[in-house]
Amino acid sequence: MQLGGNRRRGVTTAFIDSATGEILLAVRTDHQGEHAVLFCLSDSTGAIVADSGGFAPYRTGLVIKCSTGQLLLQLPGDASGALQYCLYSRSGKLLTESDGVRTRLYGSFQMQSSIEAQGTGKSAAPASQP
Repeated sequence: MQLGGNRRRGVTTAFIDSATGEILLAVRTDHQGEHAVLFCLSDSTGAIVADSGGFAPYRTGLVIKCSTGQLLLQLPGDASGALQYCLYSRSGKLLTESDGVRTRLYGSFQMQSSIEAQGTGKSAAPASQP
């Protein structure tokens, strides 16, 4: 997944632990094309390694590794770069991982996208297409 490129403006994509409903990672692109990321990352033991506390832009990029050195999240400094992640549940179960090219899903995981109505700051479900 790329932060920039063809990402639709006004869209938030959330990576969710479907067993708990917890958002582990979310990427938002506003109507001006600015990107912001929210995360709460756990390691393979279920311990929380990093929590963003809310959406933030991370314009220069970000790398988060756990104590064993495993990459949990890499945000590129360039919007055309690929997002890399390894997302664990709070029980330590690996849910999904991506090296920026390939993504693997292991279960108890879902992705949801929402579209923000321009200028309102409120999300709306995408309109259905015939």
